[in-house]
Amino acid sequence: MNNNGFRPVEFWKSAIMTMPDNSFFELVRSVFGKIKTPFNKQQLVNDLEVFLLREDILKAISGYIDSNDAKVIAAVAALGEPAPGELESFFSGELSYAELHDIVVNLEERFILYRFREENSSKNRASGRLALNPVLEPALESFARDISPLLPSVSCELTAEAEESVLNDPVLAGFLSFISEEEPSFRAEGEIRKRFIETGKTIFPGIDLEPVFGGLQALGLLYVNEDRLLADYRRFSDFAVLTAR
Repeated sequence: MNNNGFRPVEFWKSAIMTMPDNSFFELVRSVFGKIKTPFNKQQLVNDLEVFLLREDILKAISGYIDSNDAKVIAAVAALGEPAPGELESFFSGELSYAELHDIVVNLEERFILYRFREENSSKNRASGRLALNPVLEPALESFARDISPLLPSVSCELTAEAEESVLNDPVLAGFLSFISEEEPSFRAEGEIRKRFIETGKTIFPGIDLEPVFGGLQALGLLYVNEDRLLADYRRFSDFAVLTAR
């Protein structure tokens, strides 16, 4: 997976090819209509790639992305290819299971999202992980990088109740995106860089970042590698399924 959260196109092709036949052909027919026989699945996937790369198609796909679509795209990128259950936990209290399911299925039907199974995982496609279609990277990259839909405005004049709840799932996703994009965050002697903190304060007003990052390190969710603050995405995935309590 590259730095923008998109895997190689060949990985996407492989995931599409391993779909159950009925799902695969339903997806392909949604673009090409009736499929003439004889056919070759590999060629159909290659034809699908060519179709999706058309300038007018990329422009149309980008133009029809609404606010809910943008939230899910940004979340999939920030969470690093989450399982559906992890995405449900992330949007808990904001989108119902039915609402989120409808959005995800719609994004799959529009080829924006796809699912893949990790090795040794269940063959049930619904148990796979969600990822962004790398063929559509030119149309999706700006949405994947934009975490603002996940970060509603928070007043700096926080009440006691707000102070307790400010570190919610969208803010944590924002932290993940922030540290993945920032310049080196630590000096050689282990001191956190002032520029790193000052940049963070402009993005997360009202949040004291140094103790937050320290706390996330203590939980094992973040770690320092040379001069970079990095996320342990596997631990974050485990953390995401915990209850709020």
